[in-house]
Amino acid sequence: MPLVLNARIDVHLRGAGDPAGRTAEAIRRARRYRAAGADSVYPILLAEPGQVAEFVAGADAPVNLLYRPGGPSLAELTRLGAARISHGEGPYAAIQARTAALLDAIQAGRDPYAP
Repeated sequence: MPLVLNARIDVHLRGAGDPAGRTAEAIRRARRYRAAGADSVYPILLAEPGQVAEFVAGADAPVNLLYRPGGPSLAELTRLGAARISHGEGPYAAIQARTAALLDAIQAGRDPYAP
């Protein structure tokens, strides 16, 4: 069975170290993960376009980026070099919100499927 090892890099998520050095640290980790056998790298919460471009250029690996509303668009992430785009908890949160709205409508006696 084919397997892809996608190594998650948390320096931006955890706010590790000096903010000015986070992208360089993420690149250092990406290269080490790649040398250890990772197929791709995932610098979770890296979103600033300049830093994304710097990371993609320096990572020496296919890059998985996280799409978040309010951040770079899917087209922008692709243009910046994303090999894969994740949606994190977005689909789950959307399902939760829709389910809550349906249940609220049922509880209020409204048609839950009305537009």
